[in-house]
Amino acid sequence: GFATHLLAYAYAGCALDAFALLLREDCAGEPRPGWWNEPALRALSANVVKWRPTAINAWLMRAAILMRAPYLEQVDWRPDTPAEEAADLREAGRCYQQAAKLATERDQKEEWVRLALDCLRDARSFEEGA
Repeated sequence: GFATHLLAYAYAGCALDAFALLLREDCAGEPRPGWWNEPALRALSANVVKWRPTAINAWLMRAAILMRAPYLEQVDWRPDTPAEEAADLREAGRCYQQAAKLATERDQKEEWVRLALDCLRDARSFEEGA
């Protein structure tokens, strides 16, 4: 019902804030919470974009996790097959496209479209190399 939806929406906002806080340079050496692992981050980011589809940061969070952004420190990434890596990069590209659609500033739009194209190009490389 409405209360469940409201709680999910609030939880997604808190998750976005916690994720952003943990990415700050002054938090680099801090211990990470129990959910700071690949399966939990994947699940959390999928739920955050479901619960906050108009939040640009939700799409950027999801893209960063799917593309295993190097600034996501202290995450033990499991090895993927080239097909899995390509699928993740394609989805990350779609996330950047959605962020670009939601952006109001031209520079942001252009940056996220560029990142989307990079992800899609890299996905194609994985597929061709498989």
